[in-house]
Amino acid sequence: MKQILLSDYYQDFFKAEDEEIETAENESRPKTIFITMLIVISLLFMGLMYLRQNVQYSKISYELSALRGTLSDLQNVNNQLQVKSEELGSLSRIEKIAKEQLGLVVPKQLKTIPVTTASKAKKNKSRR
Repeated sequence: MKQILLSDYYQDFFKAEDEEIETAENESRPKTIFITMLIVISLLFMGLMYLRQNVQYSKISYELSALRGTLSDLQNVNNQLQVKSEELGSLSRIEKIAKEQLGLVVPKQLKTIPVTTASKAKKNKSRR
């Protein structure tokens, strides 16, 4: 009978010990869940920030590519306009239009009359 009592004693001892372990586990379980959730939320947040950064990089790269294309187009237009300006402002073209459309002629003899300004006339008088 003593053996039965001892085994009952050990069973009760181990039950009490198991209950203490379960109580300690139950008390630490909310902390573990909270820490796990905190880690998961942090990882999700970092993943979203990484994704956002990549999306912004792609968007800016696309805009930069579009702006480079626009710049190239505008440079081509500018070059064409410069060529057109040089064509329209060339002296040979202006002379041709003056002769053909406006009927102007080149004078045969140039007559020049020297003109003195008032300040030059004063200087000339003071030298004499």
